[in-house]
Amino acid sequence: MFAKVKERIDTGVKAAGAAVGSGATAAADRPVPSIIGPDMSITGNLDTPGEVHVEGLVDGDVTCSRLIIGASGRIIGRVSAVSVRVHGSVQGSVDADEVYLLNGSSVEGDVIQASLEIAPGARFEGAVRRRRPGERQPLPPRVVPEPPVVVAVERLETKAEAPAVTGVPDAGTAADDDTAADSSPASAAPADAADEPVETVEAEVVDPAAKSAREKKRAGG
Repeated sequence: MFAKVKERIDTGVKAAGAAVGSGATAAADRPVPSIIGPDMSITGNLDTPGEVHVEGLVDGDVTCSRLIIGASGRIIGRVSAVSVRVHGSVQGSVDADEVYLLNGSSVEGDVIQASLEIAPGARFEGAVRRRRPGERQPLPPRVVPEPPVVVAVERLETKAEAPAVTGVPDAGTAADDDTAADSSPASAAPADAADEPVETVEAEVVDPAAKSAREKKRAGG
């Protein structure tokens, strides 16, 4: 009797051990998700075949199988995955078979999907395009704009010389000429003296003998 009870106990322990072992093996085979904590900030692209949880900031594109963006999570870039659940915010396009925009989420960009659910309270700005499941295209390389090139140009200022004027006397030269003209004798006479008429006096020439004869004739008469 006791042998049969012991056999049943051993059989039960072995079965429980086998169940625990199979569960541990399944847990070991399941990939561990990549978690970006709320105090983390990543600049660059993320590419993984597994699952990603974002609670911090990712400035770049994210490619994975399943993406969960927490309430404090933020992605500035494009997203490509099989399933995307957004509690936080995304600034960029989303390409996935299943897209869930939950309450309090914000998406600014186009959504390419096979199934889309938008909960009340979610904010979405962009265009929606539908595709078949499994037609997810790989993201093209991200083009980073080059910073503008600033060229310093030295400005040269030249003073233009005043053109020489001929025929116009300088102020000092003109004053000297006026002083010399006033001191010369020719300048004492007015300029129009030559144009004034000259008065002529006619003088009569008297013969003394003729004058004496006239006086005698005047006295005898």
